[in-house]
Amino acid sequence: MPFPSKDKLALLSRDRSFLVKTGIFAIAISMILAAISSVVFNPISPGSRTVTDVIREIAKPPKSAFELADRIRRGDIASELLQLIENPDLSEHPTTQEVEITAGQLAGAPDIQSLLNSADYLTESERVLMEALHLGLNRKRAEEAISAIESTGKGQRFREEFLGDLYMQQGKIAEAANAYLREAEDFPESEHSKWSAIKALRIEKDLERLKVYAADPEYISQLSPSEQVYLYADLRDYWNLALTTARVELQHLGSIFVIPAIYSALIWFLILLSFTRGQKRTILLAALGFIAGIFSAWLTIYFVILQEYIQGFNYEGQVTPLGRAIYFVAGVGLREEVAKLVCFIPLALLLRKQNNYLIALVVAGCVGLGFAAQENIGYFYNSIGAASYTPWVRLLTANALHIALTGVIGFYFYRMLVKQGKGWEDFLLNFIMMVVAHGMYDAMLTLPSLQDYSVFSVILIALIIYRYLDPLRANIDTNRLHLRLSPLGIFVTGSIFLVCGTLVFSAIGMPFRFAFGTFANAVGAMVPTAFVFINRFRDL
Repeated sequence: MPFPSKDKLALLSRDRSFLVKTGIFAIAISMILAAISSVVFNPISPGSRTVTDVIREIAKPPKSAFELADRIRRGDIASELLQLIENPDLSEHPTTQEVEITAGQLAGAPDIQSLLNSADYLTESERVLMEALHLGLNRKRAEEAISAIESTGKGQRFREEFLGDLYMQQGKIAEAANAYLREAEDFPESEHSKWSAIKALRIEKDLERLKVYAADPEYISQLSPSEQVYLYADLRDYWNLALTTARVELQHLGSIFVIPAIYSALIWFLILLSFTRGQKRTILLAALGFIAGIFSAWLTIYFVILQEYIQGFNYEGQVTPLGRAIYFVAGVGLREEVAKLVCFIPLALLLRKQNNYLIALVVAGCVGLGFAAQENIGYFYNSIGAASYTPWVRLLTANALHIALTGVIGFYFYRMLVKQGKGWEDFLLNFIMMVVAHGMYDAMLTLPSLQDYSVFSVILIALIIYRYLDPLRANIDTNRLHLRLSPLGIFVTGSIFLVCGTLVFSAIGMPFRFAFGTFANAVGAMVPTAFVFINRFRDL
């Protein structure tokens, strides 16, 4: 069967009967696939997955002194297992809840002392040091453990490293840092000592020595990029802070969660382009806007470190509801909108001579879309393993919100640019309005004191979206409009396939009844928001 032509697809996208039938068919197929996936990948039987696997992995006997030292630092395995099972993040996994955690299973996990007794790979001096570390960390007899370690000869592997661990437990940070550094100097292979030395120096705020070791590749390589971000923030090394923050954001683009982020972004990208004739130059500018939006997400993280970590203007520092509401406006809302505007400005300058408000609206919206796509990767990662319709929720909220916020600000900035500075007051007013609206939306969803008003978040989204869609509709290119894909058709079809795909994916990790129940609840809860867009797209 040949693929429909472009003109045929345009007609089908406006055929409401076709859209309804497509939706019903897609939901039916996804339910069948979800039911099969649930049976094939998730059989409900005690011990079939999760807990037994975790016990097997964590209780695996160490095979070297390095592994044994890490195992001692982790503490008692039974406590670790219980914490894992009681983790609220896992409480939504029916397979985890239905597995019986018996005393026999926990009792069967070897304790540290038995691991020490069976560790025939240890030298006599290593055994003494390991016993002392276990005595200090897990039996809480730190002074006795330190004395036992100090009685051994200097220059032995693990001696200074374990002293550092015990000093850290006692809060003797300076002594711990010195011990770790001695170990790292004598034994360059000691990765734990290098990492711990940096940690201790940061706690001590010993910036002089931190600068020295931050410049040493042997030490800095032991820190993850995220840890390096805060090290450079401590040192006020703004250049390396910027580079490392960019590395962290680039890592996100290599995640598998970029797939749902790009798919949900593609839906809105096509919707925005449907307001234009889809010329190659327009598509290229929109794509550049999307890339600029991804860059603005990095710039926002950089602002977060500057504002919250270095300047101390953060959520925890605001103890009153008013203070926290101000934080969401002057913190979250302001920095995100400034970052997106900064990334839109070069494109606005490029479009200045074209004097095309429609293209400016679309490109500005794509900047917001790129920001949302990058931000969504983290949200999708945090929802893994749970019955979650985060991709669709984000499609209707974050994606649309950032498109509209940046679109409105970008539109009035571009208009001011075209008019050579005239209308600056309109730009400033709309910039302030969007920053405040952004902050208040986040505040209503986060602050306990505003939870009773969270229902108004849908109204706020609608007002912001209409503020963007109205000028977009007013400037729509009507040339051969009926031969272009309908925004409503793109929105409906894209949403259907997104939620259906999420249903199938969710069923892989849980019984079908739980996956479908969450599917129904998520769809029902977001229907009012969906109609905000359906109402604006239905006559286009």
